Amino acid sequence: MRLLMNVWPPFLGAGIRVKRLQPDWKEVDVEMKLRGWNSNYVGTHYGGSLYSMADPFYMLMLIENVGRNYIVWDKSASIRFKKPEKGIVSGHAAGLAPQNWAQRPRPRPSCRGLRDTRRQAALGAQVAREVTL
Repeated sequence: MRLLMNVWPPFLGAGIRVKRLQPDWKEVDVEMKLRGWNSNYVGTHYGGSLYSMADPFYMLMLIENVGRNYIVWDKSASIRFKKPEKGIVSGHAAGLAPQNWAQRPRPRPSCRGLRDTRRQAALGAQVAREVTL
């Protein structure tokens, strides 16, 4: 799967490489080198490419961990750029384990974790949870 992601046109075009994808889909490492086609006017990484490097992973990780019987959709996202960069940028996505959801500073009342959601669905309940990562 990692190799397929690396030739996915949006990643290939931006020069984004998935360096490591854990088999259980709970962690992923990506990187992007500065190239002529992914730099902006002032010679630093283009913000859209940086955003593309981070955007899909939490949704993909959640889909693979809750199963294909659930609809997982990104409703919104945001990014804060800390500083311009000219070298290799890397990213690490992790933290989908239910115990990590419980450690959030202000957990949402509707976020009960993966085990509870699976248990309710197995009992026939229609489950619609909103999880903020």
